[in-house]
Amino acid sequence: MTNLKCIRSALGFVLAFFASTAGFAYTSFEEVDVLSTEPIFQLVEQRVPSEQCQIEYVPAKQPRFDDKSQTPGIIGALVGGAIGNAVGSEKSNQRVGAVAGALLGASIAKDVNRKRHEGQYEGTEREVCRTVYRTERAQEIIGYDVSYSYNGSVYTSRMDYDPGNTIRLRVNVTPAQ
Repeated sequence: MTNLKCIRSALGFVLAFFASTAGFAYTSFEEVDVLSTEPIFQLVEQRVPSEQCQIEYVPAKQPRFDDKSQTPGIIGALVGGAIGNAVGSEKSNQRVGAVAGALLGASIAKDVNRKRHEGQYEGTEREVCRTVYRTERAQEIIGYDVSYSYNGSVYTSRMDYDPGNTIRLRVNVTPAQ
């Protein structure tokens, strides 16, 4: 009994196949004139990259011992103090000379150090660029509504492309049931 069901199912498939292909036996193609073509537009937004550049000041690196260092002042004070001490003849004159020499030596050392570093570590300017995005809106064609005449009737179809002056139709003729 199961074999009989399998045979019936197979026979049904074969009949359905032949019945469906019978409609394709009456297919033909015809070239007809296009009456009008209307483009279909859609508003599209796009992010467009552009480069934006500007000049920026870049500070230079400062030296390890810059003009804020106390070392030149201390060395100048020691040297000035030693000279002031050596110039004085009495003990009190030596002390005053040492203090005055130390102050003068520190001041001179700082001035010399400041002049030496002046303008040496200035910053520079450079161009810095970055990418920025702006939104642009545009009308884009996404298809065409094409009107054509066939057998005295006017039809309209939406197509992905502009067919030009004529369009090719597939005509299927099947009997009415």
